[in-house]
Amino acid sequence: MKKVLHASVLCAFLFINGIIKAQEVRDIDSLKLIIKNPSLVCKKGCVSDTVVVNAYIKLSMVFEDSQPDSSIYFLKKGIQIAASALKKYSSGSVLYKRMDLKNAYALGLLGSYLFAIGNNDDALRFYKQSNEIGERYSFDTDKGIKWKAKKMLSGSMGAIAVLYTDQGDFNSALDYFFKSLKLAEEIEYKVYQATCLGNIGLVYSDLGNYPKALEYHFRAQKIDEGLNNKRGQSSNLGNIGVVYSAQGDHLKALDYFLKANKIDEELGDLEAQAANLGNIGNVYASQKNYSKALFYYFKAQEIDESIQNKRGAAQNLGLIGITYSELKEYDKAIQYLLKSLKINKEIGNKFDEAINLENIGNLYLEQKKYK
Repeated sequence: MKKVLHASVLCAFLFINGIIKAQEVRDIDSLKLIIKNPSLVCKKGCVSDTVVVNAYIKLSMVFEDSQPDSSIYFLKKGIQIAASALKKYSSGSVLYKRMDLKNAYALGLLGSYLFAIGNNDDALRFYKQSNEIGERYSFDTDKGIKWKAKKMLSGSMGAIAVLYTDQGDFNSALDYFFKSLKLAEEIEYKVYQATCLGNIGLVYSDLGNYPKALEYHFRAQKIDEGLNNKRGQSSNLGNIGVVYSAQGDHLKALDYFLKANKIDEELGDLEAQAANLGNIGNVYASQKNYSKALFYYFKAQEIDESIQNKRGAAQNLGLIGITYSELKEYDKAIQYLLKSLKINKEIGNKFDEAINLENIGNLYLEQKKYK
């Protein structure tokens, strides 16, 4: 099943599509100017290195969806500046600690960019580097430093958990999600709490423990409603729909998917819209209405391709392949499953890769093609 996955808290800065808008072009010019001359915004008492690192981080975010290579390039430049700045400060000073945490945030963000393009090994390496820095200051005597460290650490723990979920290592994923949740509760950071609860629900859903999954999704929804967090509410509603669909309650599932999609249309969130369209397709497929299922899968695929969402595209292609197999159109089914398999191999999604291989094998078996 295709799910609306809560974004990792280190992947929270998403742009809607792959086109750089006029306002973003102006932002790029302004940020590049600040990098060349930080004194433009750095007034008395300001640390110029911090201004430059922040500018590189913001610059990387502008390019996140449109030009991932540029995004990674600018973020690495920011990390280099942070590393150089750390050599100037005394290791016990507040300036050093703040810059070190800024560096940790940038490392975690770099991990999220690499994860998005399927480079899981390097993503995990940077997440763990970020994690180590966060742990270093999580018991600091300075309350402000301690709070920032725990917030950052909760984010990096959550990001690692998302990666393990993607790889199908659900026990490790739950371990890191619960660690992330504990830290978020300690600092009373509601946004992270809702994100962790939603992701824990997703893991229980993958494990087939649907009552637990619903428990955590509804807990997340309660927090997001209190925060008026529309994006979070949409994710929760979509994930609740997935669970009801898995339980065979298709009317409830469709109701929740449509509620989620309405919010996503208001927000202009194309990735979430694609996920919901795929989920609606799943409902129709479960009802054996394969023509309607294909209609929604292809709509989802069109969006995911337009925003270069490889994970979403791989899921859509796999679902299209499965639907064609139900229609006994085996050549088309294998064609789409092989496309899905290719992308899942590229992005290191072992869990879905195994599903692809099983489905392809079953199709060859159905056709008595044993070699």
